[in-house]
Amino acid sequence: MQVLAQEDTLVLIENGVFAAAIAQPEFPCQVFALAADIKARALERSCGDIKTIDYDRLVQLTANHEKIISW
Repeated sequence: MQVLAQEDTLVLIENGVFAAAIAQPEFPCQVFALAADIKARALERSCGDIKTIDYDRLVQLTANHEKIISW
């Protein structure tokens, strides 16, 4: 993903968590996936090294970053 820089943070939510389970691409930044979305899609064993977070941590990350881009 050429739009991501090392200082960025990527959070995979909803169906985006499939990227963690299926492709497991290498990202140049920190990558997190929402634990509730992983569990809802039965992907707990498929997410490799991607760290899971809860909603509280998602709110913290959102508050700590100046720009939020959602696709």
